[in-house]
Amino acid sequence: MHGQKIDSLRLRYEGASDPVDKARLGLILGKSYLYKNQDSASYYFEAAKKILPAEGNDSLYIVLYERSSALEEFKGNNTEAIRLVYISLARIKQSGRNEFLDKTYNLLGRYHMRATRYDSAVYFWNLLLKKYDEAGLKYDMWLPYHLLAEMYKNLGDWTKSKEFFSKSLECVRLQKIPKDYLFLLYTYMLACETEGEIDLYSQLKDEYLSFKHEKGMDILGTEHSTMNRINETPADRIKRLNNYLPYHIKNQSNFSICDTYYRIGEIYMGEKKYDDAILAFTRMLASIDSLDLPLMKFAGQTALHNAYLMKKDYKNALIHYKIKYALHDSLLHIEKQKQMNELMVKYESVEKEKQLAETTLHLESSKKNQQFLGFGMFVALAISGLIYYALRTKLRSNRQLEEKNKVITHALEEKDILLREIHHRVKNNLQMISALLYLHGKSLDDSSAQVALMESQNRVQSMAMIHQNLYHNENLLGVGVKEYLDKLIHHLTDSYNIEKNRIAVHRNIEIEYLDVDTIIPLALIINELISNALKYAFNDGRQGVIDVFLGSVNGQLVLEVKDNGIGLSTKESNAPQGNFGFKLISILADRLGATFQTRSDHGTVVTLLFPFSKVA
Repeated sequence: MHGQKIDSLRLRYEGASDPVDKARLGLILGKSYLYKNQDSASYYFEAAKKILPAEGNDSLYIVLYERSSALEEFKGNNTEAIRLVYISLARIKQSGRNEFLDKTYNLLGRYHMRATRYDSAVYFWNLLLKKYDEAGLKYDMWLPYHLLAEMYKNLGDWTKSKEFFSKSLECVRLQKIPKDYLFLLYTYMLACETEGEIDLYSQLKDEYLSFKHEKGMDILGTEHSTMNRINETPADRIKRLNNYLPYHIKNQSNFSICDTYYRIGEIYMGEKKYDDAILAFTRMLASIDSLDLPLMKFAGQTALHNAYLMKKDYKNALIHYKIKYALHDSLLHIEKQKQMNELMVKYESVEKEKQLAETTLHLESSKKNQQFLGFGMFVALAISGLIYYALRTKLRSNRQLEEKNKVITHALEEKDILLREIHHRVKNNLQMISALLYLHGKSLDDSSAQVALMESQNRVQSMAMIHQNLYHNENLLGVGVKEYLDKLIHHLTDSYNIEKNRIAVHRNIEIEYLDVDTIIPLALIINELISNALKYAFNDGRQGVIDVFLGSVNGQLVLEVKDNGIGLSTKESNAPQGNFGFKLISILADRLGATFQTRSDHGTVVTLLFPFSKVA
C-alpha cells in the first residue's frame, strides 16, 4: 500500500509542469524516502530546492530546508545540517513566519549539542522558552526544559539536570497529556535511579504507576516494568528491588510496593522457589488490601493460584482460583458499567446538539422575519448586513473546520499509538506463550512430546513476529512480507540446528505487503511447509535447497515451497507425525479460500493458489 502511494506521487511529480507544485511533490517524496532510501530523499530535496522560485512560497521554502537538514542529521553530516537549518531560520525572519520558530530553535539546540557547542544549544533552547512564555504556552515549555535536563545529565551536572527535570515535570502536570507525562516521568525516574536519588525515584515511580492505572493500563504487564536490567542475575535483581522497598514504604507508595513484590514473586517463580514466590505475592496483595484496585488484586490472585499449582498444593490453588474468578466477575461488571456510562454521555451529547440546532434554527427564522419586515425601508442596509453576515459566517465556519481538523489529526495520532500498543501487547503475550512452551518442553523426558511442543512454539513465534513487525513499521495495516519471511526462515533453521551451508533456503518474494488477516494463516502454512522440509527432506544427511516463491500469477496469489530432498513418499513413511502439519495446512488453506496441491518432482513441491480478493 505504501509503495503504491509513492508510485502515484512519482507519476504526479514527473507530470507536473508548475514549478511550485513540482517542488511541493518533491518535498513529499523526499520525506517519504527519508528513513528508507537516503539517496532518493536527497535527490528529491535537491531537485525541489533548484526548481522552487526564490520569491514567495515561504512556508514551502522553510519546510524544505528544515527537512533537508533532518536528512543530513540522519546521515551523520551535522555541520551541513546546521547550515541548512540556518538558511531556514533566515527565511523565517525575512518572511515573519514565526510559527516555524519552534521547530527551528529546537533543531538548532539539538544540532549544537551534538557538535558539543553547549552554550549555543542553551541559547536556542532559552529562545524557545522565552517564546512560549511570552505566548502564555506554559505547557509547551516542558520540552526545552527536558532537553536541557538531558544535556546537563550527560555532562555530569546532576544539580542543573534535576532543576530542569523538575521544571519540565511542573509544566507537564498542567494537562497530563499521557504520551508527554509518562515519557517525562519515566526518563526523570531513570535519571534519579542512576544518580542514587532513591527517595525521589520512589515518589516518581508511584506517580508513574498510579497514572498508568488511572488510564486503564496493566501496570503489572512485562512491557510496563521499569525495573529490569540486561545481564542482571535474578539474585542481584531481587537484592536491588528489596533496597527500594524502605523508600516505597516511607513514601506510602502503594503502587510501587505492589509492583516491587510482584516483580520479586515473578523472579522466584522463574527460579522455581515457589514458597518464596507465594510470600512475595501475599505481601503484594497485603499492600493494596484497603485500596479499590480489582485489576491488580486479580493479577495477584492469579499469581498465587499459579504458584500453588506449580507447588502441587491443589487445595490452596483452588482457594485462590475461586477468589480470582469472583474478581473476574467484578471486573466484567465494572467494564459493563463503564460502557453504559459512555453510551449515556454520548446520548446526552447528541440530545444537547439537537436542542442547540433547534434553538439556532428558531433564532435564524426570527432574524429572517425581521429582515423581511424592514426590507422595503432599509434595502441598502439589509444588503450590507447580509454581506457582513455571510463573511462572518464563512470565517466562523473556517475556524470550526480548522478546529475539527485538529481534533481529527489528534484522534488519528492517538489511534496510531493505540494500534502500536495493541500489537506490542499481543507480541509480548505470544512470546510469553512461546517461552512457556519452551520451558515445558525442557522439563519433559518424552522426546516426541518435546518435538511437538517445539513445533507449537515455532507456530506461536511465527505469529509473534508478525505483531512485532507491525509494532515497528510505519504501516500498521500491512506486514512487510520479505522482512518477515527472512526472520521466520532464520528462526526455523536455528530451531532445527541445521548445519551451516548444508541446506540453503532461497526466497523469491514478489508481494511487498499483506494484511494481518491474510499473513497470519499464510505464515503458519509457510512455517509448516519449511519445518517439514527441514525435518524430513534431508534427514539422510544430504545437502539440499528449499525454494520459497510468493507472487501473483494470472490474478491469483501463489505460494510454492519446493525442495530437492528424498521425496514425499519417503517422508510420509518416516514421519507419521507430519500428518498433523498437513491437516493444519488444509484447514488454513480452506480459511483463505485456497486450493492446495502436493506432488513429487525430484523432491517435494507444495503449491497453494489464493484468490486475490482474500488479500486485497
